[in-house]
Amino acid sequence: MINKFKLEKMRILVISLVLTGFMACGNSQENNENFTDFYWDNKNINGVVTFELPMFLAKMVIDNDDGEMEYFVNKTEGIRFFISDRANTGLYRKLERYTPKGVYNDLMIIKDGSSTVKFQIRERKNKIREILMTVKEDSSFVAISFTGNFTIEDAKKLTKSVKMDGLGEVRL
Repeated sequence: MINKFKLEKMRILVISLVLTGFMACGNSQENNENFTDFYWDNKNINGVVTFELPMFLAKMVIDNDDGEMEYFVNKTEGIRFFISDRANTGLYRKLERYTPKGVYNDLMIIKDGSSTVKFQIRERKNKIREILMTVKEDSSFVAISFTGNFTIEDAKKLTKSVKMDGLGEVRL
């Protein structure tokens, strides 16, 4: 016959193991959401314009004298645009949930009054797989995703190509 003390210890042990298992399962799930998921989940919302720019068109519109931009575009596999034409702070907050810190890391933030331009990078296996540029204003926001196999130098070249004259605070 098992005494009460041993039965109580076994019950505590089983409960501890079950709780530890639940915690391990919860922590092992990583956030697999990203801008692409946000793009497809929200592209049919009223007041939103989305499109993907074919790479042959991107190569046609860049200035041939801009060697850095040409180099960057040649490394780019895809470009997606997400444009919200009205103040939709709920949708912008949703975008932030799809691009969490730790998965998307800030590369540069530019603030000018009520406008914010943010460059974020998503890395995988020591390569930058995506550079996400968001422009948020009071009345709208735009997100542009560049996918490919980039280096940090490629990302810096892209941020330098953005005209910064007259913009406010820049944080790298």
